[in-house]
Amino acid sequence: WVQLAAAVVLLLAVSSTVYYSGLWSKDIIIQSSSDPNTLVHTLADGSNVFLRPNTTITYSKRFGSSHRNITLEGEAFFDVSSNPNLPFKIETSDASVKVIGTSFSVKSNKTDSFEVIVESGVVSVSSKYRTGQTLVANAGDMVTLENNQLALKTTQHSSPTWRKQRIQFKD
Repeated sequence: WVQLAAAVVLLLAVSSTVYYSGLWSKDIIIQSSSDPNTLVHTLADGSNVFLRPNTTITYSKRFGSSHRNITLEGEAFFDVSSNPNLPFKIETSDASVKVIGTSFSVKSNKTDSFEVIVESGVVSVSSKYRTGQTLVANAGDMVTLENNQLALKTTQHSSPTWRKQRIQFKD
């Protein structure tokens, strides 16, 4: 009986850990098609994402409750609702972008180089190629990745023009 009770307790502990850690929760994947429309998606926290064609964002079903993490492949414009207690984080293949409340565009795909353009607020960008390299960009700044190193520049681009052309709403 002792071995059986120990096995049941162990099984309950493992299943509770898996359940509460979110391993059973599935990710939500939003993918824009190749047509020229800009796909607009509103996240659970009220933030809006404008996706260029052939762009994918992935996030957990628990987005907004305990974290605000997104994975991006492609190009998107983010209008992030402010929440100082839960920073908004975007992971790309090249860098990590962290914000609290702002609007900015991120480009990270295989054909073009990595780029962040800040329209309003402040954004922190960390390189995945050089550990410890982090740049802080303000409104009107652009962060690019050149030779695996982040570079900060002032830009005249206020916001991407593609997000105001043809818009398609989802959900």
